[in-house]
Amino acid sequence: MKNRSANKLNYKKEIITSPRTAIVHLVTISLPAAKVHLNSLRRTFTPDDFCRKYDLDVAINANFYQPSLQPLGIYIANGKALSGYHHNDYSLFFDLQGRAAIAPSQNITSSVFNAISGVLIANQGKVTMPNRNRYNLSLIGLSQNCKTLFLCVVDSNSWNSAGLSVMEGAAYLLSKGAWQVLQMDGGSSSLLGTAAGILNQPSTRILGGRATIPWVKPVPTMIGFRL
Repeated sequence: MKNRSANKLNYKKEIITSPRTAIVHLVTISLPAAKVHLNSLRRTFTPDDFCRKYDLDVAINANFYQPSLQPLGIYIANGKALSGYHHNDYSLFFDLQGRAAIAPSQNITSSVFNAISGVLIANQGKVTMPNRNRYNLSLIGLSQNCKTLFLCVVDSNSWNSAGLSVMEGAAYLLSKGAWQVLQMDGGSSSLLGTAAGILNQPSTRILGGRATIPWVKPVPTMIGFRL
């Protein structure tokens, strides 16, 4: 495996103080990406393991999924459809050249080579989701010209980060230049990482009724990029 260059990754860890103190992890990717890779669902991964396995620069968790580990919504990995349309979801589509678009999942075309689905929480530069609950968030945004992709994880429920609501997370990404934003699976599934390790603070779990430790949970739905 080649040694991926960390200086190619446009990553920023930001501490914001309004509407409350929260830590936000943001990776900005110029499109088309040199390589887009999705987990084939044969096994679960953490983002760092996924990057090391497939020689990628960065990875983030993707679709919500069922207890059986089957993704909810469209999930196309390297040209192979592994899950289909689910309710009124939106999808992030990539063609073979790594060009991207966010559109209703039923708008899929034969040119799609990779795709993940989530909940549309911002569209045409405006927040569309009023949810005010706060927990670890995984968000993916796309600029209006479809040339910039935003991978974002917001820490929550930790001593130094009170987190953001879904609508606040959407507004944050709009302020960074996103035009559309998808909410991916959250909570303990929210993970952003490189081959060197996890970038965000994972959710915690209780041990023995008292102590809490970070819980880096392998997940089935994962998307990564080689820059």
